[in-house]
Amino acid sequence: MPYYRDRDKLSEMLAKHGTLAAVSRATGVSERTLGIWTKRLDLPLVPAIVQNTDAGLDHMLDMARDFLDRSKESVTIESLADAMDVSPRRAREVIGRLQEEGFRVDEDENQPGTVRLNKLPPASVNVTRLRISGDEITLGIVSDTHIGSREQALDELHTTYAEFEARGIDTVLHAGDLVAGVGIYRGQVANGLLPGMHTYKEQVDYAVEVYPRISGMTTYIIAGNHDIEGEAGRIGADPVQAVCHRRRDFVYCGAYHGSVELPNGAHATMVHGRGGGGYAISYKPQRYIEGLPPGRKPALLIHGHYHVAGWFEHRSVPSLLAGCFEWQTDLLVRLGLQPAVGAWVVKLRLGDDGSVVGIVPEWIKYHQGRVVEPALAA
Repeated sequence: MPYYRDRDKLSEMLAKHGTLAAVSRATGVSERTLGIWTKRLDLPLVPAIVQNTDAGLDHMLDMARDFLDRSKESVTIESLADAMDVSPRRAREVIGRLQEEGFRVDEDENQPGTVRLNKLPPASVNVTRLRISGDEITLGIVSDTHIGSREQALDELHTTYAEFEARGIDTVLHAGDLVAGVGIYRGQVANGLLPGMHTYKEQVDYAVEVYPRISGMTTYIIAGNHDIEGEAGRIGADPVQAVCHRRRDFVYCGAYHGSVELPNGAHATMVHGRGGGGYAISYKPQRYIEGLPPGRKPALLIHGHYHVAGWFEHRSVPSLLAGCFEWQTDLLVRLGLQPAVGAWVVKLRLGDDGSVVGIVPEWIKYHQGRVVEPALAA
């Protein structure tokens, strides 16, 4: 007889894993089937838990997320608290923790005291002001680091940040795909990820731990498709937001696109594209530029996602293809694409009228298997 038809065995599985969704993931039995037998056997949907341990907190987070995931509309704090068998105050604390972990749990402005799990990324973002000043500034540009991928170029990424530090650069722009993600393409879990990088939480914890951390240096970052699609998209989470909550040297600038304000009021915009590249590497970025209204052209446009490097100007918009920090994956082999692993150093001379009057880009290129030492400070 299947375990879920036995009251004691099903109760034991619920006590071990905490929620129907967790039992389903562990055993392969659909959550719907488990729910039917839970009701038939008169078992509580979610058990009471110990609240004063890390395991208890993790359990509560899973319970709250699963309850919000099953709820198609906004739910009251009281109903969430009842489902978790905790006080409304504790339920609010759990909501705050979920938000810190990168889950888009939003309060409904039209219904005070209600919340919902939003699985769609925000449609727009505010402009983020850079923490730098001066008429001439230098930015480090990186993208598509894919932390957790079997082909991550982590040593090269650390060398790049050391290079930035040696040059006195304290501001880095990251054009998305911080982590490798889960369920982004067929075969990724089996062939594309490092061991132990098969869940959202594992990749967030790993990124927090291994991403370069240099005192006084800030990384301004947007989320890309590997960050907020696949498994993360299905559970309404954003690993980039989660990392930004846990790393003071990260600043979140939006999903898929975000702008930073330069000291003179000009904007540098980061965009994470979609789909494959065109017949020419500049084709997709050019199409994006052609869709910009005249009054919203940035002084610098940075394109992530395509894993190629390039520099061009179109419709008076200086544009940069940001490259990546992931070596050729099985997917890229099948597509016949070779990534450009490296970073940019961009010097900008700013005008008093909110324009950029001088741009000097420099591409730092890496070759697989070759060790590149960071430059010494002058």
